[in-house]
Formats: sequence, C-alpha cells, structure tokens
Amino acid sequence: MSGLVQERSSDQFARFAMVVDEKEPHSITEWHLDAIATPAEFATGRFERNGGAETAKARIEELVKDDKFSGAVLVTKNGKNDHVRSLWTGGQGKEDPNSLNTKFRIGSMNKMFTAVSILQLCRAERSS
Repeated sequence: MSGLVQERSSDQFARFAMVVDEKEPHSITEWHLDAIATPAEFATGRFERNGGAETAKARIEELVKDDKFSGAVLVTKNGKNDHVRSLWTGGQGKEDPNSLNTKFRIGSMNKMFTAVSILQLCRAERSS
C-alpha cells in the first residue's frame, strides 16, 4: 500500500509505502515515509501583485471566525534594495485581541518545528 499524506494546515507532503505480510498475523514488513515536494494539484496559490494584503486579511478573518486562528500577523513586501515595507499588521483572536507586541507561550510547538526540520533534511538528502 502507498499514498500521500499532508501535514495538517501546511503544504508539507510525504509519500508513504507499506508492505504487509500475506500470512497471518499480517505484520508490516516494510514501512517508508519520505518527504516530497508539494504535488502540483495541491500547490498553494500566490497572492496577486496588488491586493495581497487584503487577501491575507480576509483569509485570516475567515480562520478566526472558524476558530482556527488566534495570533498576530505581519504582511510585508520587499522593495528596492531589500527595503521591507509593511503592507498590513493585525492581531486576531476570539477572546483577547492580539498585537505584534503580544508575547505567546509556544508550549509544545517545538515538536512541530522539529518535525518540519527533519522532513526538510530528508528532502535535502534525497535531492543531493
């Protein structure tokens, strides 16, 4: 059996392959999980040159309404000489409004960063 898996709320994909013994108790004899590039049919769209900040703001407001996001946001654009220009900043949250100065406790989010880092290393190793 093989298939694709996608990390929840992310564009990180992996391909898995599993071989199961035909004889009972049908033990798994092989298991592979390899990070892959995002398949074309799942590629994330890019913001339009004009209106990107408005698109981001609308999407964030939608996520807040669905109780899927609470945090602070900064949308920027590189200009000439790598000057970064702020297009929009905002804090969103159902209970307490957030701002760019809000301090967040990351709790066990380091597990997510570790998992993404490992998958990126796997991808880099496979492409070299």
